[in-house]
Amino acid sequence: IRQLHLIAPDWILWSGMLLSLLMATLVGTVRLNHERQRLLFAGQARMAAIVESSADGIIGKSLEGTILSWNRGAGQIFGYSADEAIGNSITSLLVPDELKNEEAAILQKIARGEQVLNVKTRRRHRDGHLVDVSITVSPLLGPRDMVVGASTTVRDISEQQAAEARIHELNAN
Repeated sequence: IRQLHLIAPDWILWSGMLLSLLMATLVGTVRLNHERQRLLFAGQARMAAIVESSADGIIGKSLEGTILSWNRGAGQIFGYSADEAIGNSITSLLVPDELKNEEAAILQKIARGEQVLNVKTRRRHRDGHLVDVSITVSPLLGPRDMVVGASTTVRDISEQQAAEARIHELNAN
């Protein structure tokens, strides 16, 4: 074998085993990565389904007030589809003129990283009537925990407000 300058069988055996082990490790790592990606996408899809099916309006907006996302609940509360709302200014679409300063103050708080909890206010429906709502606004954080936008959760409290007004009226009488 030495005179023929052939590779020793033992060396070929060990090299083959090492190469097989490296390939098995690589295949295992790729499969594990694919499984993690599948689980991540499944979790994201589940979260998207939760947001989309919520009865509360969930609106994503930039720090300038441009609507970036709009769920079905927001559509039911305000009468706009996602296609009609996304890309528009929340101030021009939903906020009555007398409450524009309130929205500006909320966006300033969000830009500082503060959260705005359960503010009772009014917003404008597509047909022009005002809707009593309770809003909670949270900062959306991007890379390095920088505030990149806001998530607004809107709950229609018109019926609750009407019931309270009726109770006050009955108490007054």
